[in-house]
Amino acid sequence: MENAGICITMRKDGRYMGKFVTGYGDDHKAQYQYVYGKTYEEAENKALIGHEIASRFLSGRYITVSNVYVEWLNAVVNRVKESTLANYKNKFEKHILPEFRDVPCADLTTGRINAFINKKLADGLSASYVRDIFTVFKTMLKYAQEEYGFRLSLKTSLSQKPKRNR
Repeated sequence: MENAGICITMRKDGRYMGKFVTGYGDDHKAQYQYVYGKTYEEAENKALIGHEIASRFLSGRYITVSNVYVEWLNAVVNRVKESTLANYKNKFEKHILPEFRDVPCADLTTGRINAFINKKLADGLSASYVRDIFTVFKTMLKYAQEEYGFRLSLKTSLSQKPKRNR
């Protein structure tokens, strides 16, 4: 089991303990999760399930905005009109991808999104158009969260859209 990233050992009290990697800290050290069972098989099954869940989370944790964009487009292509799809592509390829292409989705922050919005407004784009760009971006990010199971702390950005100029 050691080769699969899972280690099962017997404790002094007779229970079996399964250990698997759930992630890596900022110092690049492995972080472990422990599960217990009365039998070797029970501990092994719990560890395998936990390891699979952790692996799925880790694989999605570092997926970039450009990779999710491609997946998201494939997911919505049959649900929207051609003109809507062209609109999505235009907004993404012209505004969002140049700024966020290689950024992992899980690393997006409220500050970074707000800076993007402010930059677009400062570039002379109307608040209405920036709101449209932001709405498309938000839709793609919601897809990424559901698909890859991570949570983004973008509550202020996602709930406060740019206001119209008066």
